[in-house]
Amino acid sequence: MKGVVYLGDSEVEVREFPKPEPGPGQVVIESKVAGLCGSDLHKYHNTREWAEARKGMISGHEPTGIVAEVGADVSNVKEGDRVCVYHSVGCGYCPVCLAGTPVFCKNEGAFGRTIDGCHADFMLTDARYCLPLPEKLSFAVGAQLACTACTAFSATSKLPTRRGEPVVVFGLGPVGAAAMLMAEGMGCNAIGVDPGDVLQVLR
Repeated sequence: MKGVVYLGDSEVEVREFPKPEPGPGQVVIESKVAGLCGSDLHKYHNTREWAEARKGMISGHEPTGIVAEVGADVSNVKEGDRVCVYHSVGCGYCPVCLAGTPVFCKNEGAFGRTIDGCHADFMLTDARYCLPLPEKLSFAVGAQLACTACTAFSATSKLPTRRGEPVVVFGLGPVGAAAMLMAEGMGCNAIGVDPGDVLQVLR
């Protein structure tokens, strides 16, 4: 299969890799759409030394696709299922992992950062990170939800605000723009401020 590797100094390379094989509790996803996060741009522009230390790790952490192979002891998904894959990985056994929030695990990692990611024909993941993607949602929308929109939702859902109150979002990149839309959906008066030339206000 083919996969994307960061070389440092704003260069990438498409390399040949062996197709992954699922172990117990794991599945292989056939990639359909894999997003580019703002953090990927930081990786893209990083140094040659940083890239060499990754030892050919495949990039990407906003994956959607179809379950291609299922390992032993997997019950939550089956071959042919459409899925979005949660981007953070944890130990799987601590209280925060068992609560479904591996992003807070003390051993937290991420696809494309600590293990091979989704910018490839196939990716390997623990089955517990697979989220069902309904037919009415495209793979492109699923990739947007995988990191960008869900990060914004996690933040806005914690706001101690009531309908009609102002919410100010600083920075209108993809996550900030998604936070604006979600705050508006909550009934707040969302105001967006960006250091660029545009002051955007949604009403």
